[in-house]
Amino acid sequence: MPRATTPPTDRTGVLPKRVTIALPVMVCPGISAAFKDGEELEVDIDSGVVKNLTTGKSLRAEALPLDIQQILKQGGLVEVTKAKLAAQSAH
Repeated sequence: MPRATTPPTDRTGVLPKRVTIALPVMVCPGISAAFKDGEELEVDIDSGVVKNLTTGKSLRAEALPLDIQQILKQGGLVEVTKAKLAAQSAH
């Protein structure tokens, strides 16, 4: 089952590292107060809605740039690079 965490607010270098391995990082103000340990959540990366499945409360995260969304949907930078290299070698 996918898991989510609420990392510290210092995100220096976090986004590029996570995009590389297709792990979405979304900034969602108020998330720490909206969840207790063990509560389940659902995240819609496209809309930015983060829903607490235990309480029903929803929050809106900051939207990810479209290019980052596409990289994540393709499996991360490693997979994007593999696909580009395969396309180049096919020519």
